[in-house]
Amino acid sequence: VSKLKQVDTLLSTPSTTTGKADWAAISALIDVDSFIKYYWVQELAENPEVVKSSVFFWYDPAVDTKLHAGPIWDFDSGLKNYTTAREDLGGQADSDYVKNAMYLRLGFASGSLNPWYARLYRNEEFAARANAVFGGTVSDALDRLTPRLSELSTSITASAGANFAKWTNVLGQPSPMSANRVFATTWSAEAQRLRTFVSDRSTFLKSTNGTGMPLLQGAGNLKGVGWNLATVQTGQFIGTTGMSQRLNAFRLNVSGPVAGGVTANVHVAGVGWLGYKTAAGNNVTPWTSWPQQGTTAGNNIEAVQFQLTGALASSYSIQYRAHVATLGWQP
Repeated sequence: VSKLKQVDTLLSTPSTTTGKADWAAISALIDVDSFIKYYWVQELAENPEVVKSSVFFWYDPAVDTKLHAGPIWDFDSGLKNYTTAREDLGGQADSDYVKNAMYLRLGFASGSLNPWYARLYRNEEFAARANAVFGGTVSDALDRLTPRLSELSTSITASAGANFAKWTNVLGQPSPMSANRVFATTWSAEAQRLRTFVSDRSTFLKSTNGTGMPLLQGAGNLKGVGWNLATVQTGQFIGTTGMSQRLNAFRLNVSGPVAGGVTANVHVAGVGWLGYKTAAGNNVTPWTSWPQQGTTAGNNIEAVQFQLTGALASSYSIQYRAHVATLGWQP
């Protein structure tokens, strides 16, 4: 229990200089690679329970002094099984899900959700290692996964037929777990639904993660809050959703092995477009020195434009979306 509390305290108290938790202290307490492998399983499955329940860790002084993630457990809500399309419940294949789940689930405002993975991912050391593990083992495993699902569905066809001869009232009906999920009318269609989700999910993850992937870091200034002391990494929200804290300004930093930069232009209420500014680079600290996009005078950001420059522009594309008051997420 003491080790859990130590990790929790470190994750919840970011440095006012760097905007992140003390990675040296955290990595001395946890087995980093076990946490990363655990993360990728949860991220692939978009398991909404990762911030709520059925999350396990183990510690055995006979093995080492580290806290290990695992075993993985309870995925009845994962793999789009809890919802038809809702992102907050893991229903959209093109989502940076686990690293944002504490906000997507919206229970974080009341203190009912666990934010460990969102906070772990705010450290560029964790994010960079996650990219390395993805490129080293996860990507190849994803290539084998969809064909393996086809093999398994073929091998249990007879068993599935016997199952649904008994439970004929399940197919075509809403799931007893959630009305957001309606089962297909045939078992083969359900098996295909799973293959499609895993294939689409794999494609998205492979396009946004991997060895040497540049990291884009950010920090936001929120209405009624000011500058959020925690910086975030690629794919994480700058700001919040569902908490009535509009974004007035943000700062960016880009780092990685590819030369080039990221420029951003914002349109501010009552002012208009402010002009492009180039993000800081090479993990510049303190984060308060990163160029500010927007104004902290209370004029919220109404629109944003991004561009890549240099070699980044020829090797990568940048994807972004905005959450708009009363409208929700834009494409």
